[in-house]
Amino acid sequence: QNTAPDAWITPSTWGSAKKQIFTLTSNNELSKTAKQPLTEKMSFADHLDQATFAHYTNDLAKWHTDLVANKAPLSANSLHFVTETLTSPLTINGVAKLKVFVASSADHGLLSAMLVDLGEAKRLQKKPTLLAAKALNSGFRWRVDDLVGFTYGPTTPYQIISKGHINLQNRTAPWQNDELFPGTFYDVELSFQPTFYTVPKGRKLALIIYATDLSATLRGNEALTYTLADAPNHLILPLE
Repeated sequence: QNTAPDAWITPSTWGSAKKQIFTLTSNNELSKTAKQPLTEKMSFADHLDQATFAHYTNDLAKWHTDLVANKAPLSANSLHFVTETLTSPLTINGVAKLKVFVASSADHGLLSAMLVDLGEAKRLQKKPTLLAAKALNSGFRWRVDDLVGFTYGPTTPYQIISKGHINLQNRTAPWQNDELFPGTFYDVELSFQPTFYTVPKGRKLALIIYATDLSATLRGNEALTYTLADAPNHLILPLE
């Protein structure tokens, strides 16, 4: 469990069958109750000037931070949708999916998305912390090991929960080359990396849609524009 040190739980299943659908709205909300789809098209770019591109490729932590913060010059390179402040914990168990109606300005393109836990808080560090040196007796030739565990780090504004990527030319399957006409809208379903993660009460869940992921995809830095249609676009979460 990511909410506290040494918080171990036994889920009833891996990959919850319970689904919660969030609608992407024109005022950049992730809404459980919205009945209307986007009322206008929403676009984002996938190009940075060469100096900025070089800066971010050499500082991926800064790129992630500025992308999540929707900070210039990356504010034009993504779309952000955020829930209201959670009144109860939200636990994702399994593979989240994003279903969108999207167009590329070229005959090729890719779509990336990330789920983010938003809110100033102390979170478990990514690497175990030394709790006691040589405290574990392994019992073999009198060897000992260090005792380590995940502990809280300093206060941070966010935590990336999961990412997903898809080539728009491979919408059906990774091995199938689908046609892609510039400016034509297509139904695309993107799967996130499987996860078990709890967003605690008092924080927000954010969905960020973008194209090139400097830490994971090809870095074409092309002058492409992507557009979500004024149609139903949804995030589907498997919840505990």
